[in-house]
This record gives sequence, C-alpha cells and structure tokens, in this order.
Amino acid sequence: MLINLSDVFLDKVPQLDMTVECDEKNVVVASDSYEMQDAGLIHLTVRYVQQDRVDVVCEYDCKVMLQCDRCLEPVSVPISVRYEDTISTVDEEFGCEFLEDYKLDLTGLVLSEITLNWPTKVLCREDCKGICSICGANLNSGDCGCDRFVPNPAFAGLAEIFNTGKEV
Repeated sequence: MLINLSDVFLDKVPQLDMTVECDEKNVVVASDSYEMQDAGLIHLTVRYVQQDRVDVVCEYDCKVMLQCDRCLEPVSVPISVRYEDTISTVDEEFGCEFLEDYKLDLTGLVLSEITLNWPTKVLCREDCKGICSICGANLNSGDCGCDRFVPNPAFAGLAEIFNTGKEV
C-alpha cells in the first residue's frame, strides 16, 4: 500500500494522521510464509520537520501462526510493531528504503518491522514438555511409555566395571 506524503514533505499539511487496514495476510521470514491472524489496523503519523524531512511513527499489532519450538503444535503469537524515525527524500543519512518519490510503501515497512520483531523462541506454554525423541509423541498429552534414559558418557568406564562383575 503506497501512501503519498508529498503534501507533508512540502509543508502543505503539517501533520498526517491515518489508520488503514493491513492488506497483507502473510509474512515471509527466511523464505517461509506465515499466516497473520487478527491483522489489525496500521496507525500512521507523519509530521513535517523541515524541507524534505519528516518524522514517521507507525504502530501495528497482529498475531502470527507459528509452531511451538518443543512440541510443534500451532501457536498464535502476538507481535507488536512500533517504527519511529525521521526520513528524507534527499538526505542519504535519513534515507528510507520504503520511500520513493514521496510515496511510502506502508506494507513493506510493516512487514519489515514484523521480521525485525520476530520471536526468538516460541512455546505453546511455559512448561511445554516437547515430543518424545524415540516415538515422536507429544508429551504434553501424556507419557508415551518409551524408555528415554540416556546414560552419561562420563561414567561409561564406571558402568563397564559394574556390568562385567569385577570386584572393585
């Protein structure tokens, strides 16, 4: 969604406040596409600072369907975006990759900010038990009965002594 900001950049309108619906239903992160649920409204405020320079504040809240990192069950994860910056059409220091010819690519800006705010770890609940390493059953649903005991390799020599029946 392109938003024309020429009136603000040229100081014909000192401030632009708008609320628009996000027109994107998916976000792509690391070549994987994720469904956005409860795609809310984008709140945008653009304020004139000086010639060819404006302050931009963009806020957006949504939920994205992800998988739990332990049990792989689907989880709806809330993501909040707040972008606040001064951008310019002529000054490279204040340049913005989402601005071209006084037009702001609002969808691109929001999707980029969602990617930057991506959660590092997703859990369906704090005490998620994950999946069984042997049969793959979801351990949150109950114990699967598999023997998941893994002996400590540091004590392998000691275990060998006791298993051979040698007297110590």
